[in-house]
Amino acid sequence: MSDLSSRVHYDRRRARGKTRTQAILRLARHHVNVIHAVIRTGTFYEPRTLDLAA
Repeated sequence: MSDLSSRVHYDRRRARGKTRTQAILRLARHHVNVIHAVIRTGTFYEPRTLDLAA
């Protein structure tokens, strides 16, 4: 996962009022979910493009 996508994900959680720790744990969980999906499906990870205007 790119650093930019992780930063955006983290910043969104913080903007929703989550603490730093809560945001980091949610980001870690997100990464685990992506890794699990890649292993489960046997596909390669392809990051989505970010729409920073959203």
